[in-house]
Amino acid sequence: MPILIPRAGGGGGGGAPSGPAGGDLSGNYPNPSVAVLGLVNAPGGPYGSIAAGTPVALSGGVLVAARADTASAMPCVGIYQGSTTNRVRTSGVQSSLSLTADQTYYIAATGGLTTTPPSGAGVYLQSVGKSVNTTDLMLSLGVSVLNP
Repeated sequence: MPILIPRAGGGGGGGAPSGPAGGDLSGNYPNPSVAVLGLVNAPGGPYGSIAAGTPVALSGGVLVAARADTASAMPCVGIYQGSTTNRVRTSGVQSSLSLTADQTYYIAATGGLTTTPPSGAGVYLQSVGKSVNTTDLMLSLGVSVLNP
C-alpha cells in the first residue's frame, strides 16, 4: 500500500523568533549575539610574562600570549585576566582594556591587540572581534590566514 504524503506542510511555527535571547546568547531576536559569560581557569602557569588584557591561545596545553606571526599561538581563546589564579575571561569583557568603540581588533604581529591588521610578509593574521565600547570586546574569532 502506498504512503501518502500531504502537499502542504503544517505546524511550522509562528514565524521568526522574537524577544530576549537566553542561554549563551545575549540581546534580542532576530539578531542575538554570543555571550559566553564567566571566568575559566587557565591551564599551566604562572603567567607573569602575559600582561592582563592580552589575547591568549593554547599551545601544547599551556596558555601563551596569542601571536599573529606563528600558527602555534593561534587561535585566540580568550582574554587573560591577569589574576593570581590564572584565569581567562571567556566573554571577552575586560575592564582593564582601553579600546576604541566600534572597531575591529586583530592580534598584532608581536602579540596584543591592534585595529590595524598586520601586513608583513609571512605574518599570520587573526581577527579577534569588535569592540562594543571602550572596555568591552566581543570575541568573534576570524579565520587565520598567512600573508604571502
